[in-house]
Amino acid sequence: MELPDFLEFEAFNTLRERMGTDQLGYFEVFDPTRHLTGEERAELRTLGVRVVRSQLRMLGDHTLSFKNSRIGVIAGDHLHVTRCKSMESLEEGLAVSGDEAWQVASEAQDRPVSVCADCLHQLRFEGLDLDKERKQHHNRKVIAAFSLGHYFSLHPDYPLYEKTHVRHSF
Repeated sequence: MELPDFLEFEAFNTLRERMGTDQLGYFEVFDPTRHLTGEERAELRTLGVRVVRSQLRMLGDHTLSFKNSRIGVIAGDHLHVTRCKSMESLEEGLAVSGDEAWQVASEAQDRPVSVCADCLHQLRFEGLDLDKERKQHHNRKVIAAFSLGHYFSLHPDYPLYEKTHVRHSF
């Protein structure tokens, strides 16, 4: 059996014309409402991106995401990495994915922004457990040493693949 010459196949040529391309090859669908732009990726790492509650999702591992990237959210004096009790009242925050953006946000507020201990407890990050009195020394060390760089080495920030992560609306 001989395959037809798809360069001469009218249905494909019509489709290619409707797509506005004359080139052949692999095309990836990019949807700026679901995928980060290059500018957004850079801003997440350096300055942060203002987000509203409806733009956030909680992944199957309980971490937060914005579009196709895992993020932390600065709200008030805390950096949140999951949906904890204090995130329930969140209307808007600053999404970040780098220590530089976290530092810039702290300087802009003229006060330090610390990581939310409740978020780390919920994720059991580095064995942190606020319910156990005997672990208080360990908990203080984990909170003091927290960095987004280390966090994202354990929970990669970008890209997230839709098929491998269950998402829940915030």
